[in-house]
Amino acid sequence: MRILSSVYRLMHACAAGQRKRLLRAAAALLAGFFLGMLALSLKVIVTAYRDSGGIVLPNKQFVGGDFAAFYTAGKIVRENRFELYDFEVQRRMQSELGAKSGAQNKFLPFCYPPLVALLVAPLAEFSLLHAFYVWLILSVFLFLSGSVLAARSLKIPLGASLFFLLAAFSFQPLIMDSLAGGQASCLGFFIGALVLFFLKNKNDAAAGVCLALSYYKPPLFALYVVFLLLDRRWKMLAGFCGAGALLVWLSVLFAGLEGIRELIFRGARYTYAGGLPDDPTFMLREGAGLFALCEMLSFAPRSAQAVSCAAALLIIIFIRQKLLGGREDAGRLPVELVFALQFSVSIFLSPHVLMHDLVLVLLPVLIAAVHLVRFETGAGGVCCVLSMFFLYFAFLFPEVRLAGLTFNAASLAFASWIFSLSLLFMCSFAESGPDQGELMKAKS
Repeated sequence: MRILSSVYRLMHACAAGQRKRLLRAAAALLAGFFLGMLALSLKVIVTAYRDSGGIVLPNKQFVGGDFAAFYTAGKIVRENRFELYDFEVQRRMQSELGAKSGAQNKFLPFCYPPLVALLVAPLAEFSLLHAFYVWLILSVFLFLSGSVLAARSLKIPLGASLFFLLAAFSFQPLIMDSLAGGQASCLGFFIGALVLFFLKNKNDAAAGVCLALSYYKPPLFALYVVFLLLDRRWKMLAGFCGAGALLVWLSVLFAGLEGIRELIFRGARYTYAGGLPDDPTFMLREGAGLFALCEMLSFAPRSAQAVSCAAALLIIIFIRQKLLGGREDAGRLPVELVFALQFSVSIFLSPHVLMHDLVLVLLPVLIAAVHLVRFETGAGGVCCVLSMFFLYFAFLFPEVRLAGLTFNAASLAFASWIFSLSLLFMCSFAESGPDQGELMKAKS
């Protein structure tokens, strides 16, 4: 902590009277870094997609990768929706797709709620390749729309917004795992941006309704709802419960009670590919949260669940009591910074968070970056900047060995981000007291 404080004081001394010039120089350097990262990602994508011969890549995997599971679910819905969570039917249909094209994809189950499959069903009218292109366009549209909402919420000028888009599209979980990989993470980013937009406009009920759209992947957002309960955000909870009840009712009508039971049962078993014994390295490659870290510590799955649950409880207590407690529902703090912390923690503590889900973390990163530029944040700001770089570099060096154990670098980077964001709170508010919080809230 003393080292970070010294670094901050040195930076602050250097920045006296030259803040704008230094920010411009830093922006130029960062732009070069992001362009380099984007070029590397595009090179990998172009190399993989070149001469793909239709829907199969040179490595014999489907174009769009994970999108094959969504596409299969859409086809099942059109034929017999009550077989949606029958893994044998899913496996057979994916095998048929592979047999026609020569793909050698490993089976990827569809474990999303039934209304997600219903939304994808119209794409099943197209070929897999054309359906993936439509999915890709929709994903980019959702991410851009979420970025516009976030920029309006945070009052970010056009130049800074474009800079964020450059940074975002150079982030591997977005361009590689979500867009090229055919995942649905851009929908989660858009939902988070909607919630932030309505929170900033003091419309808690609408924010709760938008939060209910997290129905597409509930485990990522579950602990954020717990924070709402602890903060006694009753209007937001009412909106969430009302819209959520409607979505659950529609799901039961569509898939039946047996279908919902199968979703819950199989979804629980599928945590970190628990239902895929033919791929034991899946968690090491794709896990990105606290649960993944516990499994990498060589805990058995059940022990990892117990340890991660206990750690999650301690983290929630610490955040509530030490960072947000005693401030009347965190009302003295900027709403966007509270949202960034709670949203990040909810994703990190989810047992289902995978690499592509880190796209959602771009929203808290944007909020923290805006905060760093506008306010003096002490050592917490330095730490946040370092953890942001760690999130990017984690994908250049995906594995880290510590004390004889192999860790997924993305999980360690995500853990460092949670620590840095918490430190940012402590440095910004703990020492300066509630008056500084009120001032920052007014400025933001």
